[in-house]
Amino acid sequence: MIDSGGRSVVLQDFLIAAMAAISGGLSGVDTEITVDQWWIAALAAAVTATLLGASDRSRTGVWVLAGVGVLAMAGIVWSAASDSLSTAALSLGMIGMGAGMALNRLVFGVVGRVPDARLDRERDRGRSWL
Repeated sequence: MIDSGGRSVVLQDFLIAAMAAISGGLSGVDTEITVDQWWIAALAAAVTATLLGASDRSRTGVWVLAGVGVLAMAGIVWSAASDSLSTAALSLGMIGMGAGMALNRLVFGVVGRVPDARLDRERDRGRSWL
C-alpha cells in the first residue's frame, strides 16, 4: 500500500514514465522497428531502473544520474550529427526508459516504500538537492 508521503512521488513518476513510453512509441510509428532490436529497450529499462534506484537513495546517485544523462545526450547528438543514429533505436530507448522508470517506482513505491531520501527531496522541492 502506498503511504500518503509517497503518493505524489508514485503518481508523478508513473506519469513521467507513461509520457516517455508513449513519446517513444509515437516517434517510432513511422520507422522500421524490428523484433531483433528488443535488447535496446531492455537495456534502457535496466539502466534507467538502476540509475533511478540509486538516485532515490543518495545525492551521489543523483549526480551519477545527471552525469550519465549528460553523456547520453552528448552521444545522441554525436550520433545524429554523424548520421549513425537510428530513429527506431531512439524510440526503443525511450520506451525502455519509461518501462524502467515504471518498474523502479512499482518496486520502490507500490510494493515497497519510497526511499526516505527521495521523500526528503520531494519535501524540499523548493531547495536545490544537488
